[in-house]
Amino acid sequence: MLQGRFDIPFATISAAADFLRLNGLTKWTIEVLSGNYQDSNIKFDNNNYGTTVRFHGTCTVTNNTNNPIININGNSGDVSVALIGDTQTFTTNPSGGIAPSVPACMLFNSLQTSDIIYVAGGAGDVEVAVELVGIRLQQDVSSYQPIQWVGGSIGQLLMRECTLFTKSSAPDILGRTVNTMYLNIRDCYFWNGSHDYNIDMEANTQNVYASIRNTIFVLNPGTDGASHIIVDNNNTTGLVWLTLSDITFYASNSSTYMVFDSATSGNTSVDSISPIVGNALTLGSNGATMVDTVGMGWIVGNKNIQDPTKFDR
Repeated sequence: MLQGRFDIPFATISAAADFLRLNGLTKWTIEVLSGNYQDSNIKFDNNNYGTTVRFHGTCTVTNNTNNPIININGNSGDVSVALIGDTQTFTTNPSGGIAPSVPACMLFNSLQTSDIIYVAGGAGDVEVAVELVGIRLQQDVSSYQPIQWVGGSIGQLLMRECTLFTKSSAPDILGRTVNTMYLNIRDCYFWNGSHDYNIDMEANTQNVYASIRNTIFVLNPGTDGASHIIVDNNNTTGLVWLTLSDITFYASNSSTYMVFDSATSGNTSVDSISPIVGNALTLGSNGATMVDTVGMGWIVGNKNIQDPTKFDR
């Protein structure tokens, strides 16, 4: 029976993605109508390159197996996938004030032992690109991430108008053993309830280029010396360059860094092209030089700022 029409849709999102992947159909769009979906292991690789998943209205996708909801594999070649959702208007926060704008599409894991989005990079010159727009990722299971990116030559993660809520003891974004990682983050909100990092690019990720603008990071670490963003330039063999603009860093522990380089030598460059403000520490390392390349005094820490969970900035 023919499927994939609005009047005869696929039963699951994973079935639609598999149809494209198994038939080598690239640059197609999967349309997901409003509703609650139980699904997981939605696969993307070189065979369905350029797929866009468009979520219409209020959609919730809840993980129903011990596999990631979104499973991206670059072993067979370049991969490009976009998850696009709608954004709801501002809502009243019960704790007072105005809550941030909430994406209408949520990928949610409350029970399964898995990440929400898992990316396996490819060898050689393989590029894996993931774009998220108007997506809320909520991870409630301990030791698993909203996003985990493992291995590969080149990784590109683009995020706009997304929220990441991590109640578990894991970072919001974890990158491991990636040769070169590009992060382009705009108008996002990160909330982590029980871990030491929001973004962890420390584990043998060689080069990190990050451009982050108009974004709020909230962290509730259990120990001193935590960091919203942690990197490791591998003692000069890697290059870390961060461009930050209009960022709020809020931590429940006053001994938390905005950015920390765990290397003992080398340089990490930070361009603060407009104010970035936090209520704790600013930049730190285990010996590597943290270079404020703009040097206009726009990296400001130890300020008594309002808890960002109570307002939209």
